[in-house]
Amino acid sequence: MLNEFINSVLIIDDKEDEVSGLIELLKKHDIWVKHINPPKEKEEIENKFNPIRNRKLIFLDLKLDETKSTKDNISTIIRPLLTALVGQDFGSYGIVMWTRNEEHIDEFKEKIILDKEKYTLPLFVIGLDKQKYLLDGFDELLDDLNNKLQQNIASNFFINWSTLIEQGRDTVIQSIFELTKGYSDFDNQNLEFLLFHLAKNHIGLHESRIEEYPLYKEVYKAFLGLLEYEVSSNLDDLACQLFSDLENLSYVNPSLNLSKSIHNQFVLGEDKIDLKEVEKNSNHLKLCSKICKKMEIITQEKEEDIKVQIDEFEHKLKQLKQLDDEIYILFSKLNTKLLIDEFPNNPLIMPGNIYKIIDETGLLIPSYKNKSDTPIMIELTPPCDFANNKYAYPKFIGGFITKYSENRLRSLASMAIYTETFPLNINGQLSIIAFDFRYISTIPREEVEDINKYKMIFRAKDNLFADILQKMSSYTARLGLSIIR
Repeated sequence: MLNEFINSVLIIDDKEDEVSGLIELLKKHDIWVKHINPPKEKEEIENKFNPIRNRKLIFLDLKLDETKSTKDNISTIIRPLLTALVGQDFGSYGIVMWTRNEEHIDEFKEKIILDKEKYTLPLFVIGLDKQKYLLDGFDELLDDLNNKLQQNIASNFFINWSTLIEQGRDTVIQSIFELTKGYSDFDNQNLEFLLFHLAKNHIGLHESRIEEYPLYKEVYKAFLGLLEYEVSSNLDDLACQLFSDLENLSYVNPSLNLSKSIHNQFVLGEDKIDLKEVEKNSNHLKLCSKICKKMEIITQEKEEDIKVQIDEFEHKLKQLKQLDDEIYILFSKLNTKLLIDEFPNNPLIMPGNIYKIIDETGLLIPSYKNKSDTPIMIELTPPCDFANNKYAYPKFIGGFITKYSENRLRSLASMAIYTETFPLNINGQLSIIAFDFRYISTIPREEVEDINKYKMIFRAKDNLFADILQKMSSYTARLGLSIIR
């Protein structure tokens, strides 16, 4: 675990022979080591040293073997190297490739995507001309590299994000650890005491039940909340190129030669396409063709012309729908990450847990669910009752997971049915998670723990849970009048 945490070490010592064993040990574990023998005067130190910065970059020579073509170098040397050195747990990184030819970079990107199951792909790949620096020196390399990185959205965002996280992490840790002042055993015990209450407060768990839950997980989650504040407070310091050209911001499918802007404007090639206009023209031509054939006032040649035009419109509509579907799938995967904890490790029955109903003889399954829908229920005990252990039985709302479609969504429209979660991506399918506030029940804990009746499948994240609870409260507390009309 320590080797995973430490990837670089700075050693400051005036006797290298006394730390040579340590240097050798660190190098043996593939940990980067820098040794400094510092001057004795403050002024000399200030003049000699600059801040040391570490960026997760791999400088890569495209021509590792001059006798081979670019294609062969990528296939026989570089890809095996990345497989061996990077693997799946390397973390986020970028590649700076020695080349002036953008086509080589494009070829490299196409090839390494084939290995995405073997190693973590780089977030960005940019090129620099090595010959320039061999001729003119390397003085301008960092400036050139910085300019290149700023032009690349992935690298720009990654580096800024990494910097924010590192700064925020250090600030949060320091602010909490300083509360206990010193390094004695008592300070250490007092720190653990504070971390315990931080964790307990985060989960809202009653003291009588703390032995049932791995509480240490919650202190890390609590630190994430503190980190979020620190990151947010430093956002104004960024010089980021994100969203600098909103008018031209689009999602592009190069194989279709089609794009869609954030204003829902389609562009096919160089032509702007109005989806409603295409549908209107296509339907108009179909109607005209049908009427003319019925009245027998159209020639075969004219009929063929109209058919060609209709086919063109239908082909365009198919392309537009294909792009929309592609974007919608991406949205569904993003929504799922934002709203659902797909891999919960939670032994407690607690608010936010979502269970698959195995035994469908219960009362929580809405009668109108489709046969192919998955019946589910969510634990919606108010968090304050859970925290204070003031509930006899957990409270559940019934519902189901159903395949997403506009027709299905319209059929579920009701104040009593929660359908905000669309589109989600559940088991690779565009889905809606629906809960019906009319199907509500309390269930004994021992019954919920019966694997023949219920199975926990995921958790609602805090923002989803809060929204469901708020809308259920709004529905159950609504007022109305019975009026004679």
